[in-house]
Amino acid sequence: MKIVFCVPRYHTNMSAWVEVLLNNGHDVYVHAIVRGNTENHTIVEPLIVRLSKVSTMIMRFFGSGGANKLRGFPEIFAYSKLLKDIDPDIIIVRGVNRWFSILVLFLSIFQSSKIIIYSQTELYKKYSYARNILTTSILNFFSATWITPLLGDCNKYNNYPDKMFYVPFLYLSPHLEPDLNSRSLRLLTVGKYTARKNHMMLLMAFNNLMCSGTLMYLTICGEVSTAEHKKNFSELLYFVRENNLSKFVKLISNQPHSEMNKIYSQSNLFVLPASSEPASYAIIEALAHGMPVICSSSCGTKWYVGDNCGLIFKDKSISELESSIKRYTNSIFHNKSLLAVKKSNDLNGSGEDFYQKFLSALPSRKC
Repeated sequence: MKIVFCVPRYHTNMSAWVEVLLNNGHDVYVHAIVRGNTENHTIVEPLIVRLSKVSTMIMRFFGSGGANKLRGFPEIFAYSKLLKDIDPDIIIVRGVNRWFSILVLFLSIFQSSKIIIYSQTELYKKYSYARNILTTSILNFFSATWITPLLGDCNKYNNYPDKMFYVPFLYLSPHLEPDLNSRSLRLLTVGKYTARKNHMMLLMAFNNLMCSGTLMYLTICGEVSTAEHKKNFSELLYFVRENNLSKFVKLISNQPHSEMNKIYSQSNLFVLPASSEPASYAIIEALAHGMPVICSSSCGTKWYVGDNCGLIFKDKSISELESSIKRYTNSIFHNKSLLAVKKSNDLNGSGEDFYQKFLSALPSRKC
Protein backbone atom coordinates (compact mmCIF):
# COMPACT_ATOMS: atom_id res chain seq x y z
CA MET A 1 0.00 0.00 0.00
CA LYS A 2 0.95 3.64 -0.50
CA ILE A 3 0.50 5.62 2.71
CA VAL A 4 0.71 9.42 3.00
CA PHE A 5 0.96 11.18 6.36
CA CYS A 6 -0.30 14.79 6.18
CA VAL A 7 0.98 16.37 9.38
CA PRO A 8 2.10 19.75 10.76
CA ARG A 9 5.62 18.35 11.18
CA TYR A 10 7.38 14.98 11.11
CA HIS A 11 7.49 14.42 14.86
CA THR A 12 9.89 11.82 16.23
CA ASN A 13 6.91 9.89 17.65
CA MET A 14 6.08 8.88 14.06
CA SER A 15 9.49 7.47 13.19
CA ALA A 16 8.90 3.97 14.55
CA TRP A 17 5.45 3.79 12.94
CA VAL A 18 6.98 4.70 9.59
CA GLU A 19 9.78 2.16 10.03
CA VAL A 20 7.36 -0.69 10.77
CA LEU A 21 5.17 0.22 7.80
CA LEU A 22 8.21 0.30 5.51
CA ASN A 23 9.45 -3.03 6.89
CA ASN A 24 6.07 -4.54 6.02
CA GLY A 25 6.47 -3.56 2.38
CA HIS A 26 4.46 -0.33 2.23
CA ASP A 27 5.50 2.91 0.54
CA VAL A 28 5.35 5.77 3.02
CA TYR A 29 5.33 9.50 2.29
CA VAL A 30 5.32 12.32 4.85
CA HIS A 31 3.96 15.75 3.89
CA ALA A 32 4.49 18.45 6.51
CA ILE A 33 3.99 22.19 6.96
CA VAL A 34 7.13 22.91 9.01
CA ARG A 35 10.45 21.27 9.78
CA GLY A 36 11.52 20.83 13.42
CA ASN A 37 15.06 21.20 14.73
CA THR A 38 15.26 17.78 16.38
CA GLU A 39 13.50 15.59 13.82
CA ASN A 40 14.95 12.29 12.63
CA HIS A 41 14.95 11.95 8.84
CA THR A 42 17.07 8.80 8.69
CA ILE A 43 14.31 6.61 7.29
CA VAL A 44 12.07 9.06 5.42
CA GLU A 45 12.74 12.61 4.31
CA PRO A 46 9.52 14.60 4.73
CA LEU A 47 8.26 16.86 1.97
CA ILE A 48 7.75 20.35 3.38
CA VAL A 49 4.82 21.58 1.31
CA ARG A 50 4.95 25.14 0.05
CA LEU A 51 2.26 27.29 1.66
CA SER A 52 -0.20 29.02 -0.63
CA LYS A 53 -0.23 32.80 -1.00
CA VAL A 54 -3.71 32.87 0.52
CA SER A 55 -2.51 30.94 3.57
CA THR A 56 0.51 33.20 3.98
CA MET A 57 -1.70 36.30 3.77
CA ILE A 58 -4.17 34.92 6.33
CA MET A 59 -1.38 34.17 8.79
CA ARG A 60 0.18 37.59 8.23
CA PHE A 61 -3.03 39.34 9.26
CA PHE A 62 -4.52 36.90 11.77
CA GLY A 63 -1.52 34.94 13.03
CA SER A 64 -0.44 31.37 12.45
CA GLY A 65 -3.23 30.02 14.65
CA GLY A 66 -0.94 28.22 17.08
CA ALA A 67 1.92 25.77 17.10
CA ASN A 68 3.28 24.55 13.75
CA LYS A 69 1.25 27.01 11.67
CA LEU A 70 -2.26 25.70 12.31
CA ARG A 71 -3.64 27.99 9.56
CA GLY A 72 -1.03 26.89 7.04
CA PHE A 73 -2.07 25.03 3.87
CA PRO A 74 -0.67 24.55 0.35
CA GLU A 75 -2.06 25.77 -2.96
CA ILE A 76 -5.17 23.66 -3.56
CA PHE A 77 -4.76 22.62 -7.19
CA ALA A 78 -1.02 21.99 -6.94
CA TYR A 79 -1.41 19.81 -3.87
CA SER A 80 -4.39 17.99 -5.37
CA LYS A 81 -2.23 17.09 -8.36
CA LEU A 82 0.55 15.88 -6.05
CA LEU A 83 -1.85 13.52 -4.29
CA LYS A 84 -3.22 12.26 -7.59
CA ASP A 85 0.29 11.56 -8.85
CA ILE A 86 1.06 9.51 -5.74
CA ASP A 87 -2.39 7.88 -5.77
CA PRO A 88 -2.18 6.75 -2.11
CA ASP A 89 -4.22 3.89 -0.74
CA ILE A 90 -4.32 5.54 2.69
CA ILE A 91 -4.06 9.18 3.76
CA ILE A 92 -3.48 9.87 7.45
CA VAL A 93 -4.31 13.43 8.56
CA ARG A 94 -3.33 14.98 11.89
CA GLY A 95 -6.56 16.07 13.57
CA VAL A 96 -9.52 17.92 12.10
CA ASN A 97 -8.84 21.47 13.28
CA ARG A 98 -5.73 22.16 11.21
CA TRP A 99 -6.38 23.88 7.91
CA PHE A 100 -3.99 21.54 6.09
CA SER A 101 -5.94 18.54 7.44
CA ILE A 102 -9.28 20.09 6.47
CA LEU A 103 -8.02 20.69 2.93
CA VAL A 104 -6.78 17.10 2.60
CA LEU A 105 -10.05 15.71 3.97
CA PHE A 106 -12.06 17.49 1.29
CA LEU A 107 -9.57 16.63 -1.45
CA SER A 108 -9.95 12.97 -0.45
CA ILE A 109 -13.56 13.10 -1.62
CA PHE A 110 -12.24 13.17 -5.18
CA GLN A 111 -9.75 10.36 -4.57
CA SER A 112 -10.09 6.64 -3.93
CA SER A 113 -7.82 6.90 -0.86
CA LYS A 114 -9.01 5.68 2.52
CA ILE A 115 -8.82 8.28 5.26
CA ILE A 116 -7.51 7.88 8.80
CA ILE A 117 -7.70 10.79 11.24
CA TYR A 118 -4.91 10.73 13.81
CA SER A 119 -5.05 12.77 17.00
CA GLN A 120 -3.68 12.56 20.52
CA THR A 121 -6.91 12.34 22.46
CA GLU A 122 -7.65 9.68 25.05
CA LEU A 123 -9.83 6.88 23.71
CA TYR A 124 -11.44 6.09 27.06
CA LYS A 125 -12.77 9.38 28.43
CA LYS A 126 -16.03 11.22 28.89
CA TYR A 127 -17.62 12.18 25.58
CA SER A 128 -20.46 14.65 25.54
CA TYR A 129 -23.49 13.83 23.41
CA ALA A 130 -22.62 16.69 21.04
CA ARG A 131 -19.00 15.60 20.64
CA ASN A 132 -20.04 12.00 20.03
CA ILE A 133 -22.46 13.07 17.32
CA LEU A 134 -19.91 15.44 15.71
CA THR A 135 -17.14 12.83 15.67
CA THR A 136 -19.45 10.17 14.23
CA SER A 137 -20.71 12.59 11.57
CA ILE A 138 -17.17 13.49 10.45
CA LEU A 139 -16.13 9.84 10.23
CA ASN A 140 -19.25 8.87 8.30
CA PHE A 141 -19.03 11.83 5.91
CA PHE A 142 -15.44 11.05 4.93
CA SER A 143 -15.81 7.25 5.30
CA ALA A 144 -12.89 7.48 7.72
CA THR A 145 -11.62 5.95 10.93
CA TRP A 146 -9.91 7.68 13.86
CA ILE A 147 -6.78 6.49 15.66
CA THR A 148 -5.14 7.68 18.87
CA PRO A 149 -2.04 6.47 20.76
CA LEU A 150 -3.55 7.43 24.14
CA LEU A 151 -5.62 4.76 25.87
CA GLY A 152 -7.22 6.66 28.76
CA ASP A 153 -9.01 5.18 31.77
CA CYS A 154 -10.76 2.05 30.52
CA ASN A 155 -11.90 1.22 34.06
CA LYS A 156 -13.82 4.48 34.35
CA TYR A 157 -15.12 5.01 30.80
CA ASN A 158 -16.23 2.49 28.18
CA ASN A 159 -18.27 4.50 25.70
CA TYR A 160 -16.43 6.04 22.76
CA PRO A 161 -17.51 6.81 19.17
CA ASP A 162 -17.61 3.99 16.63
CA LYS A 163 -14.66 3.75 14.25
CA MET A 164 -12.22 5.04 16.86
CA PHE A 165 -9.20 2.83 17.58
CA TYR A 166 -6.22 2.70 19.93
CA VAL A 167 -2.94 2.38 18.01
CA PRO A 168 0.03 2.56 20.41
CA PHE A 169 3.18 4.61 20.20
CA LEU A 170 6.26 2.56 19.45
CA TYR A 171 10.00 2.96 19.85
CA LEU A 172 12.37 0.66 18.03
CA SER A 173 15.85 0.40 19.49
CA PRO A 174 18.18 -2.25 20.86
CA HIS A 175 16.92 -3.08 24.34
CA LEU A 176 19.83 -2.20 26.58
CA GLU A 177 20.42 -4.02 29.84
CA PRO A 178 19.45 -1.80 32.79
CA ASP A 179 22.42 -0.76 34.90
CA LEU A 180 21.54 -2.42 38.20
CA ASN A 181 24.95 -1.66 39.71
CA SER A 182 24.91 2.11 39.32
CA ARG A 183 25.95 3.77 42.58
CA SER A 184 24.26 7.07 41.78
CA LEU A 185 20.85 8.15 40.62
CA ARG A 186 21.11 9.78 37.20
CA LEU A 187 17.96 11.66 36.26
CA LEU A 188 17.01 12.65 32.74
CA THR A 189 14.27 14.87 31.38
CA VAL A 190 13.60 15.69 27.71
CA GLY A 191 11.48 18.52 26.35
CA LYS A 192 11.52 21.94 24.75
CA TYR A 193 12.69 24.73 27.02
CA THR A 194 9.21 26.14 27.58
CA ALA A 195 7.62 27.14 30.89
CA ARG A 196 4.99 24.38 30.61
CA LYS A 197 7.71 21.72 30.83
CA ASN A 198 8.34 22.82 34.45
CA HIS A 199 12.12 22.46 34.21
CA MET A 200 12.52 25.04 36.97
CA MET A 201 10.27 23.06 39.30
CA LEU A 202 12.38 19.98 38.66
CA LEU A 203 15.57 21.93 39.35
CA MET A 204 14.12 23.25 42.61
CA ALA A 205 13.11 19.75 43.70
CA PHE A 206 16.52 18.45 42.70
CA ASN A 207 18.23 21.20 44.69
CA ASN A 208 16.10 20.50 47.77
CA LEU A 209 16.99 16.81 47.66
CA MET A 210 20.67 17.58 47.19
CA CYS A 211 20.59 19.93 50.20
CA SER A 212 19.06 17.12 52.27
CA GLY A 213 22.02 14.89 51.47
CA THR A 214 20.77 12.93 48.45
CA LEU A 215 23.51 12.58 45.83
CA MET A 216 22.10 12.66 42.28
CA TYR A 217 22.85 13.90 38.79
CA LEU A 218 20.44 15.52 36.36
CA THR A 219 20.51 16.00 32.60
CA ILE A 220 18.00 18.32 30.94
CA CYS A 221 17.85 17.86 27.18
CA GLY A 222 15.65 20.09 25.06
CA GLU A 223 15.10 22.24 22.01
CA VAL A 224 16.10 25.91 21.87
CA SER A 225 14.61 27.51 18.77
CA THR A 226 12.52 30.49 19.93
CA ALA A 227 12.99 33.58 22.08
CA GLU A 228 10.97 31.92 24.84
CA HIS A 229 13.22 28.85 24.73
CA LYS A 230 16.34 31.02 25.02
CA LYS A 231 14.90 32.97 27.95
CA ASN A 232 13.98 29.82 29.90
CA PHE A 233 17.31 28.19 29.09
CA SER A 234 19.16 31.22 30.46
CA GLU A 235 17.07 31.22 33.65
CA LEU A 236 17.84 27.55 34.24
CA LEU A 237 21.55 28.15 33.70
CA TYR A 238 21.45 31.01 36.19
CA PHE A 239 19.71 28.83 38.81
CA VAL A 240 22.29 26.06 38.36
CA ARG A 241 25.20 28.46 38.83
CA GLU A 242 23.65 30.34 41.76
CA ASN A 243 23.04 27.09 43.64
CA ASN A 244 26.45 25.56 42.86
CA LEU A 245 24.94 22.70 40.88
CA SER A 246 27.22 22.88 37.83
CA LYS A 247 28.94 19.60 38.74
CA PHE A 248 25.63 17.80 39.07
CA VAL A 249 23.37 19.33 36.40
CA LYS A 250 23.92 19.31 32.65
CA LEU A 251 21.80 21.39 30.25
CA ILE A 252 21.83 20.19 26.64
CA SER A 253 20.20 22.01 23.73
CA ASN A 254 19.20 20.85 20.25
CA GLN A 255 20.60 17.34 20.53
CA PRO A 256 19.93 15.49 17.23
CA HIS A 257 17.37 12.76 17.76
CA SER A 258 19.70 10.24 16.12
CA GLU A 259 22.12 10.77 19.04
CA MET A 260 19.59 10.47 21.85
CA ASN A 261 20.30 6.77 22.47
CA LYS A 262 23.56 7.76 24.12
CA ILE A 263 21.79 10.24 26.41
CA TYR A 264 19.23 7.66 27.51
CA SER A 265 21.86 4.98 28.09
CA GLN A 266 23.73 7.25 30.52
CA SER A 267 20.66 7.72 32.77
CA ASN A 268 18.64 5.43 35.01
CA LEU A 269 15.52 7.43 35.93
CA PHE A 270 13.37 9.52 33.60
CA VAL A 271 11.42 12.45 35.07
CA LEU A 272 8.87 14.48 33.13
CA PRO A 273 7.48 17.29 35.34
CA ALA A 274 5.54 18.96 32.49
CA SER A 275 1.97 20.17 32.93
CA SER A 276 -0.81 19.44 30.42
CA GLU A 277 1.56 17.38 28.31
CA PRO A 278 -0.66 15.96 25.55
CA ALA A 279 1.49 12.96 24.59
CA SER A 280 5.14 12.91 25.58
CA TYR A 281 7.01 10.53 23.30
CA ALA A 282 10.11 10.86 25.48
CA ILE A 283 8.33 8.64 28.02
CA ILE A 284 8.06 5.89 25.40
CA GLU A 285 11.74 6.30 24.55
CA ALA A 286 12.74 6.12 28.21
CA LEU A 287 10.71 2.97 28.86
CA ALA A 288 12.21 1.38 25.73
CA HIS A 289 15.66 2.01 27.19
CA GLY A 290 14.76 0.20 30.42
CA MET A 291 14.22 3.30 32.54
CA PRO A 292 11.43 3.73 35.10
CA VAL A 293 9.43 6.93 34.61
CA ILE A 294 8.07 9.66 36.86
CA CYS A 295 5.51 11.97 35.25
CA SER A 296 2.68 14.28 36.27
CA SER A 297 -0.99 13.37 36.48
CA SER A 298 -1.74 15.63 33.49
CA CYS A 299 0.54 13.77 31.08
CA GLY A 300 -1.23 11.99 28.22
CA THR A 301 1.24 9.12 28.01
CA LYS A 302 0.97 8.32 31.72
CA TRP A 303 -1.08 5.32 30.57
CA TYR A 304 2.12 3.71 29.29
CA VAL A 305 3.64 3.80 32.79
CA GLY A 306 2.64 0.54 34.48
CA ASP A 307 2.29 0.10 38.23
CA ASN A 308 5.79 -1.38 38.50
CA CYS A 309 7.44 0.83 35.87
CA GLY A 310 7.19 4.27 37.45
CA LEU A 311 5.22 6.77 39.48
CA ILE A 312 2.60 9.43 38.73
CA PHE A 313 2.73 12.58 40.88
CA LYS A 314 0.12 15.32 41.30
CA ASP A 315 0.56 17.94 38.60
CA LYS A 316 2.54 21.03 39.71
CA SER A 317 3.18 19.57 43.18
CA ILE A 318 6.86 20.02 43.97
CA SER A 319 6.50 18.08 47.23
CA GLU A 320 5.04 15.05 45.45
CA LEU A 321 7.71 15.31 42.77
CA GLU A 322 10.42 15.33 45.45
CA SER A 323 8.95 12.34 47.28
CA SER A 324 8.60 10.39 44.02
CA ILE A 325 12.26 10.96 43.14
CA LYS A 326 13.31 10.13 46.70
CA ARG A 327 11.69 6.71 46.46
CA TYR A 328 14.16 5.84 43.72
CA THR A 329 17.12 6.55 45.98
CA ASN A 330 16.24 3.23 47.57
CA SER A 331 18.31 0.81 45.49
CA ILE A 332 15.96 -2.16 46.07
CA PHE A 333 12.92 -0.23 44.80
CA HIS A 334 14.97 1.19 41.93
CA ASN A 335 16.32 -2.19 40.78
CA LYS A 336 12.91 -3.86 40.95
CA SER A 337 11.46 -1.12 38.77
CA LEU A 338 14.26 -1.43 36.24
CA LEU A 339 13.68 -5.17 36.00
CA ALA A 340 9.93 -4.63 35.61
CA VAL A 341 10.52 -2.18 32.76
CA LYS A 342 12.93 -4.55 31.04
CA LYS A 343 10.49 -7.46 31.33
CA SER A 344 7.67 -5.32 29.93
CA ASN A 345 9.79 -4.25 26.96
CA ASP A 346 10.93 -7.79 26.25
CA LEU A 347 7.28 -8.77 25.91
CA ASN A 348 6.01 -5.73 24.01
CA GLY A 349 9.05 -4.28 22.27
CA SER A 350 8.36 -5.47 18.72
CA GLY A 351 6.36 -3.58 16.14
CA GLU A 352 3.89 -6.44 15.63
CA ASP A 353 1.38 -5.12 18.17
CA PHE A 354 1.36 -1.70 16.51
CA TYR A 355 1.07 -3.16 13.02
CA GLN A 356 -1.86 -5.45 13.84
CA LYS A 357 -3.73 -2.63 15.56
CA PHE A 358 -2.99 -0.34 12.60
CA LEU A 359 -4.42 -2.89 10.16
CA SER A 360 -7.53 -3.34 12.29
CA ALA A 361 -8.08 0.43 12.20
CA LEU A 362 -8.11 0.69 8.39
CA PRO A 363 -11.40 1.90 6.92
CA SER A 364 -13.30 -1.00 5.39
CA ARG A 365 -14.17 0.97 2.28
CA LYS A 366 -14.04 4.38 0.65
CA CYS A 367 -17.25 5.68 -0.88
